[in-house]
Amino acid sequence: MRFALRNVAGNYAVYAASIVSGIVLTPVILHSIGKDGYGVWVFIGSVTVFLRTFDVGLAPSIVRYSAFYRGREDADAISAVASCALALYAAISALLAIAGVVFAIALPSLVSIHGSLAHTARIAALVAVMTLALELPLTLFSNLLKGQQRFDIFNGASLVSIAVYAALVGGVLTQHRSITVLALAALAGVLVRVLIPAMLVRRELPELRLSLRLVSRARVRELASFSAYASVGQIAGKIVFYADTVLIGLVLGSVSVATYGVALRLFTLAAGLASTGTDILFPAFSELEGRGDAQTQVNYVPVSLRAAMCVVVLVTAPLLLLPSWVIEAWLGSGFRSSVAPLVLLAATLYFSAATSIMAQFLLGRGRPGELARVQSTFGIANVIATVALLTAFRSIWLAALATLVLEGLVGAVALPRVVARDGIAYGALRRAWARPVAVGLPAAAVTLVPAAVLWHDSHSLPGLLAVGALWTALYSAAAWFFALGRRERAFLRRGLAKARGASDPVEAV
Repeated sequence: MRFALRNVAGNYAVYAASIVSGIVLTPVILHSIGKDGYGVWVFIGSVTVFLRTFDVGLAPSIVRYSAFYRGREDADAISAVASCALALYAAISALLAIAGVVFAIALPSLVSIHGSLAHTARIAALVAVMTLALELPLTLFSNLLKGQQRFDIFNGASLVSIAVYAALVGGVLTQHRSITVLALAALAGVLVRVLIPAMLVRRELPELRLSLRLVSRARVRELASFSAYASVGQIAGKIVFYADTVLIGLVLGSVSVATYGVALRLFTLAAGLASTGTDILFPAFSELEGRGDAQTQVNYVPVSLRAAMCVVVLVTAPLLLLPSWVIEAWLGSGFRSSVAPLVLLAATLYFSAATSIMAQFLLGRGRPGELARVQSTFGIANVIATVALLTAFRSIWLAALATLVLEGLVGAVALPRVVARDGIAYGALRRAWARPVAVGLPAAAVTLVPAAVLWHDSHSLPGLLAVGALWTALYSAAAWFFALGRRERAFLRRGLAKARGASDPVEAV
């Protein structure tokens, strides 16, 4: 894999910045716009997540085919793919602009907003959707760079974007307390993130040409054949984790959305840390497919799962064992109802990490249809179960429970049966999954369990950070020696040695 450790390190740097930003900015945002305003903002964000599916799977298609044609050393094909994608994005952005107007008008009736908040919420919703309409076409260049395995450029842009957003929230939102100001700050951050890769893409792809003359029916069909199924998978994946906030808003109102949103925010940050190191797999799988190297693709799966599970155990154990402490040290009192959803969502990560890696494998192999069928089936089941539970019992933690059960079925049962056809044995997946978990049990028993028992009523952020630092040090050492295999440790040592020598690790595990 190209620039493997640089890409992984950059991914983690972005998510570390996201975590710090989230921890610091969420209380600022809550204080600035209030609990009702924050609930409305979370609802708007959840709806825009679904509107992002207007992408119709083009993003993974661009990554896949730019990597695939890199494997075949066909620069002209990459230009044709990019030109077709840009033309399709132009049409999608026009549709999004219309959808933004409709959503902004309907928002107050969707989530029961009244008074002056209704007007600002409408403007914020319109800005949020228009942000997406501008973002999608410009992400073409980020996706081309990802296909070339240049995550480092995208990560650099993301770090600058986070800094701009944080500066605007801290410097402007605190003075002008409005959801509209928050939406404009988000717009500025997004533009920074997508424009920097657009300006630098030619350094990596000097032969890239964008022209309507390169748009052909054959190339559009090629993109559509992959993106249609990828879109179904994207929608289903978003349904599993983000439909809950929309459904809670519709059934229980904006305050319940804010309560659930706190748990979802922590889950999202933890999920990002768990998946960011393995995000580089999809273009690697795709490039290997272009080269016809199926065995290396298969070898990557259990190794990647074991590494991902090490991170999952590291980031979720405090959320599982110290959830009240984490929430109250972060936001203070008033969010006790967020504890149960947080625990259930954190447990979900133990399955979604496996789902993510197997999904990237199937997409890289050019088999999005099988993935889409599994994800759509369970996505629909999740919506039905959540609506039924919320309507019958009106408790937000039941939405998280439905997500846990259905994601467990996908990650532990359905997708392993699909990838088994490519020679990936269920036993190898099970061992890769279980080894980091088993290593984490004694480490948690020494650090987190005593903390949960002795300081269960503590609200101290420094105390929580101290316990977290001890847990991180102990589990990281245990995972290095007992969870990772000899080949993984050797690969990391070689990569770090080469990084110190100013060269990039390119060897496969």
